[in-house]
Amino acid sequence: MVKDARVTLDLIEAERPAQAFTLLEEQLEGKDFVTFQEVTEQAVASDQKNRQIIQQQTQNTRQTAQLVLAIAAFGTISLILLLAAYLASDLFAPLREVEQALDDVARGDLKRRLEDESTDELGAISRAFNRMIEAMGEREQIAELAAISTGAANDGDGSAWQNLPSRVTLHRLVAQLRTRVTQLHQNNGVNGKDVTEQRSLVEQLDLLLQAVTRMTEFGFPLDLNLARTDIRALLYEVLLRFQSEFVERGISIELDIAPDVSYAVVDRLKLREALSELVRNALAALPEQSGRLGMRTSVAADGTQLKIEVADDGKGMKQPLIDQAFTAVKTAHDKQIGVGLALTKAIVEQHGGQITITSESGQGTYVQIQLPLRE
Repeated sequence: MVKDARVTLDLIEAERPAQAFTLLEEQLEGKDFVTFQEVTEQAVASDQKNRQIIQQQTQNTRQTAQLVLAIAAFGTISLILLLAAYLASDLFAPLREVEQALDDVARGDLKRRLEDESTDELGAISRAFNRMIEAMGEREQIAELAAISTGAANDGDGSAWQNLPSRVTLHRLVAQLRTRVTQLHQNNGVNGKDVTEQRSLVEQLDLLLQAVTRMTEFGFPLDLNLARTDIRALLYEVLLRFQSEFVERGISIELDIAPDVSYAVVDRLKLREALSELVRNALAALPEQSGRLGMRTSVAADGTQLKIEVADDGKGMKQPLIDQAFTAVKTAHDKQIGVGLALTKAIVEQHGGQITITSESGQGTYVQIQLPLRE
């Protein structure tokens, strides 16, 4: 179809409209478009069929896992009934431990294990119990993976893989804190004698909420997702996040990227947040209007280190304050949360790099990050 279209255009440019119209009507409209439409319909039908097959396989996996768990639960209940008659005697203390373990499993603790060093019948029961729990754990993992795969297929970008249990728990904690702070704000002042205590509690919860929220924004520094990243594009992306504030405050920006800086194997999202935190701190040190902020990056002479530098001509700070900047949370009266630089340092060190800060009061602050270049 593309070939015929080009021939038609060539005929038009050659001032042969009659032949171009004939080719357009007979070949393109009469044959090529019809064939294209048929192939498109076949592709759509094939895609729908494949989706149905994947959904059916996922459903079968879930049903199988549920059936195995139901059988295991039935076996657990049967074992409890068989042992119930013996648990009243002190001679069967090991059986009481088995009962407690079964109760723990019923509450969802699939990490529970029994001592299986004994060679008698109780040892055999313990070994059978441990094998059963391991099988249940494997089935549950299969069911969770199937559920995550389904969510990733529906999202289209695989983002469901990022919703790990630790992240979900932290986000739930943020939601609960927001609810509690809102309730305290609404109730603040109802009872005169409790006003001071309520305000203090609200301030503490506000600070904790800010800290937890910043941690969820950064993610978990120890959980890196390394990938080949365009460092140039990353630096531009960081500066663009603050573009409106640069313009409003009239801040001068200097960006110097060495020609040999190209790609590096890093966690793009976490390194972006680490650099954004450095820019954010530089903005806080600059006056409300004017000021200069610079960012420079280069590669070491031996090609093993990537160096990223951020500097400003703000108010600066003394060395004790620099050391305190890496403290996770400051006092409740400070009104500022220091999780940013603490997590920045954690992210850099988890990459195998190091971060240094030098500053002088009234002169500005200079930050240097060194990251190893990986293949």
